Amino acid sequence: LFALPAIASAQWHIETGINQGYEWNIFKNPEQLVEERDTLQRNRLWQNSSFNELSADIEYEFDWENSRLQLMTVLSSIFYHQATEAHEFSYDVGASFRTNFADGKYFELSPEFSSKRQEGIEATDPVFSSRLSYRQLKLPLELDIYLGNLAWLRFETMYRSRRYDQRNDKQTSYSAYYFEALFKQSVDGSGRFDHEFEIENRTRYRDQVTADIGEGGTVLDKDFRQFTKTETELVYRLQNRQDLFEIEFPVQGTLFFDHPSSSLNYRELEFGSEVDVTVGRAEVSFGIDRTFRRFNNFEVGSPGEKLFYAYWSGDAGVEFELSSNIFVTVEASYTTRTSTRQRLTTAFYREYTNSYIQ
Repeated sequence: LFALPAIASAQWHIETGINQGYEWNIFKNPEQLVEERDTLQRNRLWQNSSFNELSADIEYEFDWENSRLQLMTVLSSIFYHQATEAHEFSYDVGASFRTNFADGKYFELSPEFSSKRQEGIEATDPVFSSRLSYRQLKLPLELDIYLGNLAWLRFETMYRSRRYDQRNDKQTSYSAYYFEALFKQSVDGSGRFDHEFEIENRTRYRDQVTADIGEGGTVLDKDFRQFTKTETELVYRLQNRQDLFEIEFPVQGTLFFDHPSSSLNYRELEFGSEVDVTVGRAEVSFGIDRTFRRFNNFEVGSPGEKLFYAYWSGDAGVEFELSSNIFVTVEASYTTRTSTRQRLTTAFYREYTNSYIQ
């Protein structure tokens, strides 16, 4: 840490990690699939493997008067021992400029570029199947306003551009536009607890292009689609004043629109709880989440039967401080999805289960 007399300061923050774990069903395949009269069972469809993850998070922060500048780089490599095709490498480079330009008003600009390299395809995406590898640019702009009496109002807009790697002579890319508005109210409890309420609305528009690629990279044809997603979330948070525990109860509703076909329009309800507890030098967290997604027009099975998903997901973690700046962390995650699509000749829009421990 170094400082310029009374007006500025700067500091570095470097965090590295080495993780060992095991993941079941890495590519989120169903338990049964029929291919050319051959029925594949779970033991041939699921890719399970132990893995090692190496990560580094490097941040530089410079503060002066009412402003702050952050520079950030995150690197991560995951090596799967029994499923080499699942190896993953990603990096994220970004910056954040935040300033208190008026009393109780803050402006923040946070450009970010990221890249992910991994073989395989994403078979569970509700919009399209694509390669897992991509390059992405994000340009978010945020305005925070303190309303007084422990109340905050936040507006955020963002542009995002993502280009997936080419797959089977096709390449998908999209430009997306986001707008978010959040109101947060904190309440000082009369006893040992504080309360916090949040309501947030997020609207996202995606302009997507899938191009047919010929020899020499020539674009032969393009397919255009647009998607709009609107989410409204309510959160209640209860916190112990000594920071011994925090309990969170979020509820979120989503409307998704597929233009112009409407084939993937859906409604979704998600709710759950998250608990964080401090026990001595250990921090314990666990949560559970339930999600229902009903498609309006996507027919599966018998005539009139629509595609419907139901998810259960849960996670748990323990972080223990061995000594100053050295921590040991254990994490586990479990997600399962049921689906009304029972067609055994495809892996898309089917049920799956995925879990890991590290």
